[in-house]
Amino acid sequence: MRFLIVILSLLFTGFYSGHAHAYNHADAHALFIVDADTESIMDEEKENQDQDIETITIEDESQWRGANYQIIAREQFINNAQTLADVLQSINGIQITQISGLGNPVSVSIRGSSSKQVQLYIDGQLINDSQFGGFDLNQIPVEQIQSIEISKDQAIGTGATPIGGVIRINTYNANKNLLRFSAALGSFGQQELNLMVNTTFEDGSLAVGYNHLSSDNDYDYWVKQTYLDSKVSKYEPLTNNQFNKNSFFVNGQWTLSQHQFRLNYQASKQTKHLPNYQNNSPLNISSLTSDNQRVAFSHLWLNNDGWLEQLETQLYQDVKDEEYLGSVDGTRPTIGHYDSNQRTLLLRGLISHQQWAFSPFLNIEQQTFSSKTTFNGQTNSCNSLGACDIEATRRQITWGNRAEFEHKSEPFSAYVLFSQLLHHSENIALNQPDAQRISNNDSYWTGEIGANYWWSDIQWQANWSRGLRTATMFELFGDRGAFKGNQALAPEQSQSWSLAADYQATQWNIKGAIYRKQLQNSIVAIFNSANVGGYRNVSNALLLGAELSITYQVSKDLTLDFNADFIDSNTTSIFKAFNNKRLPGIYHQQYSAAISYKMSEQLSLKFVSEISNDLFFNMTNKVELNQGVYGSGAPSDRQLSKLNINWRHASYRVSVGINNLFDQKYKDLANRPAQGRSLQIKFSIEEQ
Repeated sequence: MRFLIVILSLLFTGFYSGHAHAYNHADAHALFIVDADTESIMDEEKENQDQDIETITIEDESQWRGANYQIIAREQFINNAQTLADVLQSINGIQITQISGLGNPVSVSIRGSSSKQVQLYIDGQLINDSQFGGFDLNQIPVEQIQSIEISKDQAIGTGATPIGGVIRINTYNANKNLLRFSAALGSFGQQELNLMVNTTFEDGSLAVGYNHLSSDNDYDYWVKQTYLDSKVSKYEPLTNNQFNKNSFFVNGQWTLSQHQFRLNYQASKQTKHLPNYQNNSPLNISSLTSDNQRVAFSHLWLNNDGWLEQLETQLYQDVKDEEYLGSVDGTRPTIGHYDSNQRTLLLRGLISHQQWAFSPFLNIEQQTFSSKTTFNGQTNSCNSLGACDIEATRRQITWGNRAEFEHKSEPFSAYVLFSQLLHHSENIALNQPDAQRISNNDSYWTGEIGANYWWSDIQWQANWSRGLRTATMFELFGDRGAFKGNQALAPEQSQSWSLAADYQATQWNIKGAIYRKQLQNSIVAIFNSANVGGYRNVSNALLLGAELSITYQVSKDLTLDFNADFIDSNTTSIFKAFNNKRLPGIYHQQYSAAISYKMSEQLSLKFVSEISNDLFFNMTNKVELNQGVYGSGAPSDRQLSKLNINWRHASYRVSVGINNLFDQKYKDLANRPAQGRSLQIKFSIEEQ
């Protein structure tokens, strides 16, 4: 608790430095429908002289923007970020850890959560995978993103309250003619190509884009047992670690009288080769190929008369086909086909009465998953040793209401969000004569309460939330004979409290937050003596955290930033190995400092340095002795530095980025040595 007291004193000392702050109630007002999937339809006014159309705009979202909720605009990342992970890792309170290079799984943690506990939305649609619970941050190229919203505790707008916050991606939609081209080259064979065309017409706009991204990922790796001589350990360029992806998207929006329509389509295909980390075999040809298509349609009806101001309908479908090729020695291949299909219907309204606004909603979602595995061309029977193909379905109905109150004469606003979740999942094993269909039905509720108040120069926010993560179909039912499911799993739950303050003056911006999060029923994989695994609810955890962010504008050309993030965690469990431990997968201390300097109208640079401490890789807080760097029980620490140089002239821009500037070696999320220094050069041209 001592560090919390120190941070509190830092937060609230100097807030009353005498800077006058004139509260403008109209500027602080944000539309009650604050969902950014609607925002990207309505965020820019379109003049229409021929029709009397009510134009809907979001007025800066300043009502809830602060330490708990942030928006990242396109201009902040479009010219220097390689992936979405690059953008998110600059946000205080968010931790990004990746396994061995571009295209591999990325773990996202918000305030100590696991990646499964974070909700990822694209254009208002939740895309977390029902089979495994995660999501792919590589799914959306940064060139196709208009803005990114981050909520560190509560839901954004309507929906079920998450345990680990929300990341919402709003894809590109503009109200101007635009032609943009960019190309990038980087270390380890990285190549990127982007093309985007946006055309406006009388009642709408159409954007079309293409992205190609590839990398050899052949950085030097410490191989314990080399292929030619298992007794020799040395650094070698990592083989069979290539990544290749092509993506195409179309975004269209148009207005007809009181109706606004939006259509989004994205198709992508990517292949990630899977290295053999043990001996780096040159014969290894293992890979995972994914073919994904996503389409979303939304209709917003604006009513000029009556108590119902607007009604929104969304239809969404996401289809993913994956093929796994497992062949570490070039022979005896294992081939797996995995098909996923998600369909969603969302209905949401806006009802206003005096100082109140109500947003009732209904969301119906169905996801299906199936697998088919062959070994040497033969389908194996499902048994305790071989792969067990499955067919699984999950259906969820979520309904509820968000009520918001805004005082007419005082700088105060508040909201309450309640949602009820009806959950049904079922699974059946294939290639098993006596297989029986297993089903699971449950009902849960989540809720939030928040208040917002401006006092002097400070915006205060207080929140309470009850979050939930239901067990995935893999955790409930398994999909391999050596990994059994558990129908009796209870959902992971949390209760969170947070207090945040945002102080703004002429040259200063200071944001701070303290929070307390109680986690219950953590779902963890446990293996028995026969090395057969299964999931169980094994522990609870208490997290106490504090965040501090300081920005100082030294001059119009020089800006200094400092971020600090502290987490104190402790687990309790009936299992001795998991009791009184620190939560795995997160850094418990993070510090970063940045300097941004505009050298001229054409040239600017930014240098960022980050120190991260106290990462544990498992629930027992123990790691293996690995290359003499970390001993048993020792956490992994990390120091990263990044330099960005940007040059701009007219419509042309060139950016140079150097990651891990001082080539500091550290361990990735899988406790493997991560890549060292990398360089990226990006050229772009944008014509309007």
